[in-house]
Amino acid sequence: MKNNCDRHVFKKDLEKLLNSKYTKDRTVLVDSRVLDFDFEVPRHKKIVHASPEKCLELLKSKTREFICLTVGTSYGFPSIGDREWVHYLRGQFQYPALRGYRGVFLAEIHCYCYNWFYEPMTIGQYYRISVYKIDGLRETRARLTRFENQKEIDEGYLKLGENLEDEVMAIDNFSGPGEYDYALNAEGQGIGGTAVKWSISRKMSKYNLSFPEAWRFLEEKGSLIWVEKEKKAHR
Repeated sequence: MKNNCDRHVFKKDLEKLLNSKYTKDRTVLVDSRVLDFDFEVPRHKKIVHASPEKCLELLKSKTREFICLTVGTSYGFPSIGDREWVHYLRGQFQYPALRGYRGVFLAEIHCYCYNWFYEPMTIGQYYRISVYKIDGLRETRARLTRFENQKEIDEGYLKLGENLEDEVMAIDNFSGPGEYDYALNAEGQGIGGTAVKWSISRKMSKYNLSFPEAWRFLEEKGSLIWVEKEKKAHR
C-alpha cells in the first residue's frame, strides 16, 4: 500500500476533528487499518489505537464513550466490521455489523484508491473526514459534519458552495470523467466502467466540448442513464 495524498491537509483536518464537539466527551478509536493505509495519526490523549474487531466491540458495548476514526466506505475499503472488501450499493445499509445499535459515531476518511497492474494499491487523493451518526435499527446514517480543506462544514448550516451533493460534486466543477469518477468513488459511488469514461472523452475530443457539456450531450441523447440503486451511469 502506498499513500500519495496530501498529508498536510489530512493532518489539519484531523486536528479540527480532535478539537471539535464530537470528541469533547468521546475517546477516538483509531481503526488499525487507518495506519495500515499509511495515514499518520499523532499521539494524543484522546486517541486509542485498536483493531477493527476491538473498535466494533467498544462501539457496541460503550457507544456513548467512543467515536471511531476509520477509512470510509468508499470504493476499495471495507466498512467497519467487514473482514473482506465489500462494495455496498447505493441505498444499501453500509454497516451490517452495526445493525440493532443506535447512536454510533464514525469519522470516515474519504479518499480515492487505485492500483495498476503489478503495482501496490495506492491512495492517490485525500478528500475529507466525514462524521456520521449511525442508526443500526433503522439502518440509516446521517452526515453531521465534515472536515475538508482545513475547515469544518456543519451539514446543518451549509453556506453557498458547501452542499456536497448539489454543489461540491456538481459536474461543472470537474474537467474530465476520470476526475469526476475519482471524487464519486470517495463517496462510494461511480459513473460506471472504462467504456463510459471513454465515450465521454471521445465526445469531448470529437466535438470540442467541455466535460459538463459532453456529459449533458450524452444524457440528452439517452446514452447516459442514472441507475438509482447504484448511482452509476451506463451506456
